[in-house]
Amino acid sequence: MTSIAGTTFDTTLTHIPTGGSIRTRISPEDPRITETELTPTRIVLIAFATKNPKAGTRYLEQTYQWPHWNHPQPPGPTAKWSAVFSTRTRTYAGVTGRLADGTTISIAPPTAATSTHVGHAHRHPLVVLCGAFHTPTTLAKLSDGIASKTLHAVFARASLR
Repeated sequence: MTSIAGTTFDTTLTHIPTGGSIRTRISPEDPRITETELTPTRIVLIAFATKNPKAGTRYLEQTYQWPHWNHPQPPGPTAKWSAVFSTRTRTYAGVTGRLADGTTISIAPPTAATSTHVGHAHRHPLVVLCGAFHTPTTLAKLSDGIASKTLHAVFARASLR
């Protein structure tokens, strides 16, 4: 379980194909500076689920500033969020980010990550953060959410430590 701004989330890690070449710009200092190009590959996706009915997709958009994900277009990039991975312990160490009100948050629920997750994050330093589900996320629910375009998501930096 992860708590973000008072809302408790379960997180699920998986990886998805990018579906083609994606160009995006993302930088902690200035989002217009660093340009990244992803060629057809797989990247890490971190899905957030909560039982709180008020923490749905509108909540993600207003509080976390995660816009609606119009799949198959890639999610929008953000310099406000990053996912942290430990290469030594092979874990997903959590997320850090800035809320709409400017509050900086850091959540550290160590979760086992497979070698594949850490490898993808190492090769392609972007991840997809997405939600919101109201029950624990399964791959079927994730596929349905992507296909029905009901998710909110961002491309965030993958930080390896």
